[in-house]
Amino acid sequence: RTALEAVLMRASSGRKLPSVHDCVLVTGCEFRSVIASGELAKYLRTDTLRKLGAARFALHEIGAMDATAILSTTIAGLRRTSSQRSEAQLLLKLEWDLLVRGRMLDELIARYAVSLPQSER
Repeated sequence: RTALEAVLMRASSGRKLPSVHDCVLVTGCEFRSVIASGELAKYLRTDTLRKLGAARFALHEIGAMDATAILSTTIAGLRRTSSQRSEAQLLLKLEWDLLVRGRMLDELIARYAVSLPQSER
């Protein structure tokens, strides 16, 4: 939380553009929050593949390889389907698969935040 607050403070000061590390941390925290709140379908109503791709990149950088693989599988499935029902099923499965990995994701995000260079904390 402290690292995320520092990212937001730097962003609001307008001194410089956010770093890749900042973006990874914010995206990882945002996606984890969406999963924890059970609002994945609402979050993904627009720009579904773009948001999932950004989350996949962030979780990969954070070190959540299991979650990254799950996202890759979901993205591939979404690209192959044209059925809204199939899409909804894929997203429900994604949400469940990541929800049960919540504690691991929290730990990896916290570890990533602590590992940021001092200038980015």
